[in-house]
Amino acid sequence: MKFSKEKRESFSKFFKEVSSNGFKNINKRNEEGETILHQAVEISDYKTVRLLIKKGAEVNARDKNGYTPLHCAVFAKSLENVKVLLREGAEVNATQYVSGCTPLHSACKIGGAKVEIIKELVKAGAEVNQLRCNTNVLHLGK
Repeated sequence: MKFSKEKRESFSKFFKEVSSNGFKNINKRNEEGETILHQAVEISDYKTVRLLIKKGAEVNARDKNGYTPLHCAVFAKSLENVKVLLREGAEVNATQYVSGCTPLHSACKIGGAKVEIIKELVKAGAEVNQLRCNTNVLHLGK
């Protein structure tokens, strides 16, 4: 997945700011309420995601809309980041504030979602019958 130059520059600037003091402010938020972990996941930077988690990044942090890094990994279609976030304790049934979509709902809704991501979420305990996004995931797959 390609990301805009602006998105990468924003991430780079935010990363420098967070890392400049030994990651003491690792869970600092930007204007959208995202942490540096949200942004690393969004640009599918697996090595940085692992580093940030090791340094204490909150895997269940929510942005202003309620999206967690796991939601972002699903949107980025990054199986590697989905796996590492789940392994590190990401809440598989976290719901987005407005629609109530879980990462599994999001995976089923986005076009071209990797089946492997859906399998990982279900294996981790994603609730397939949870009614969110005005439906359950079984209806989204039709």
